[in-house]
Amino acid sequence: MVNRDLSKFSSAIPGESLTTELGARPWETPPKYSTPNEALEYYLQKLREPDTTAHMLQILESGYPITDLVDAIVLGGVMQGLHTIDVAVLISPIIFELIKTVAESTDTDYKDGVAQQEKTPKAAVMELASRQSSENGQLEISETDQLETSDNDELNRLTEAVESQGLMARELGPINEEERV
Repeated sequence: MVNRDLSKFSSAIPGESLTTELGARPWETPPKYSTPNEALEYYLQKLREPDTTAHMLQILESGYPITDLVDAIVLGGVMQGLHTIDVAVLISPIIFELIKTVAESTDTDYKDGVAQQEKTPKAAVMELASRQSSENGQLEISETDQLETSDNDELNRLTEAVESQGLMARELGPINEEERV
């Protein structure tokens, strides 16, 4: 209980960042590398060092995803004042591919951290439509009514049926002149 109370006092107080002179922090000064090419050259040189490569491969073998490793690397560069966050976003895919290539060439097991799309858009529409039908009882889809890729009319009808439900939704049927008034 005492340790928790002490940890509350060790955090930054509001406005503490405004007590230093402007430019005293690395991220408050102009970046060392202002273009993506300059920053990329820095990272390529840094990642080619044997110690850095060995440490990076150990991290990947422990199950840490490449995407998280790249994010940590470029965020560290922003915090050190090496480049801006915009440059970090631009060079991240290249650093990702570099690390992935190094891991593959050394036969290192790795997780890339990129989520694979499990369902096709057609399957997602079908699942949504079946969920809506079970809730509303309006649209029924059985397992034998699965859509084929060439059956776009049926897919469009299901999509419209799913999208047209709600408080302010229009009816799908034709509108008579009497209904307009």
